[in-house]
Amino acid sequence: MRVRLLAATVIFAALFLLVAPSLASASDFAKGEPVLLPKGRLGEPPIDDGGGYGGCWYFPASYGESHWYGSWNQVFRPIWCGNGYAITYVDPSYHYQSASGLYGTEGINHFRTAGCVGCATISYHALANFSFNSGGWTSHMTRDIWITLYPSSGAVVWSHD
Repeated sequence: MRVRLLAATVIFAALFLLVAPSLASASDFAKGEPVLLPKGRLGEPPIDDGGGYGGCWYFPASYGESHWYGSWNQVFRPIWCGNGYAITYVDPSYHYQSASGLYGTEGINHFRTAGCVGCATISYHALANFSFNSGGWTSHMTRDIWITLYPSSGAVVWSHD
């Protein structure tokens, strides 16, 4: 019974990927929405000098793929504060990756590409390296997230490869 169920699952998954590849694309698994942090969560509150709509936020940018043979995922969740005019605090340290099945993890990195604390925006590039192992053959891939944070209302612009 289990063998039939497994065979049916494998056949269904293969047909699903052949018939509707756009439904299994990586963009379907990219998600994120800014979340306002409650006051007092960070050591220092944002400086309020009349900019309005200030506060502190985090943004869970998640990007990955899931298939019957395994999955990979990267999450980059920066925390930042703004006073409406400038970024007043940033913590980009929450960044991790996971993999299962035939996929493996090979490390993550992120770096600032533009802007600063005190600037009108700050941008980051987060990347994760993965491997795919099958039948003694291994391939490697790097997946990227680009994100720009704004100092007002938790505004974010982000994309991935």
